[in-house]
Amino acid sequence: MVIPRMILIFKKEQIPTAFIVYGGIVMSRYLLEVPHKKEESSCTHVVESLLTFGSHFVINADWGCMDGVHKAWIIVETENKEEARDILPPPFREEAKIIKLNKFSMDEIEAFHDCHCNDE
Repeated sequence: MVIPRMILIFKKEQIPTAFIVYGGIVMSRYLLEVPHKKEESSCTHVVESLLTFGSHFVINADWGCMDGVHKAWIIVETENKEEARDILPPPFREEAKIIKLNKFSMDEIEAFHDCHCNDE
């Protein structure tokens, strides 16, 4: 069993970002946002399509349809955005938003603030 460990990368020109490392492979976390039309038939089609696609990530999607927000959200850990997008069934890849996620500690926020204050 590979135990993930957190590595923090600091670069002056970038916001500090957290990565997960699995067996030497750097994995980033991504939020996949998959929109669809609000018609009931569209909701049903999208949910059925994603559930039958069979990917562990996709069948565990969170949905906003019952609250009037016709989107699915999935969080995955992959090497890059393209790999994250490929988790989705092909018909949903083009419209999906893929967002790289990060977390901040107070030290990181202060370092980020210091970098940008020094640039001015």
